[in-house]
Amino acid sequence: MKTPSNTEMRVQFFFQPERPLQWPIRYMGQPSIKKDSSTNVPVAIRSVCESPVTAPIDFLESLGFMDNFEYIRKGRMYTHPLDISISISQIDKLQTRRDTSTPIPIHQETFLVEVSALTADSTQTKAVENVRIVVKQLASHVALCGVSMKDLRRGKGE
Repeated sequence: MKTPSNTEMRVQFFFQPERPLQWPIRYMGQPSIKKDSSTNVPVAIRSVCESPVTAPIDFLESLGFMDNFEYIRKGRMYTHPLDISISISQIDKLQTRRDTSTPIPIHQETFLVEVSALTADSTQTKAVENVRIVVKQLASHVALCGVSMKDLRRGKGE
């Protein structure tokens, strides 16, 4: 979503059909990349704030934000023993704003694999190391590459 001054904000809504009136909004801050020359696995660190809101889109529009891109992720979430979440999903672009009934797959054979860990600042270093361990384990099973939000907007997938 963007404000009139072109300030961009990434916002996620977690659609839960059993609770359609309560969508948590997740604000994801700008990433800070932690690189490790020994493993060559960069890890993005973001601040995250989440809050349940009854009408999230109306709420954000009342603050001056406008939609600039809308998509749906469909997939599965797994929990790793190192307190890490792994989601595997396909990304579909919505044809019509807020209409989830007819999404268009961005790329049929591409899946988004996201590895994440929620952590406090005091345990961030350990969480980064754990994420690197899991990513190295995944790398032998899937072709990992970076994904740009700009490419998703254009409907490109690798």
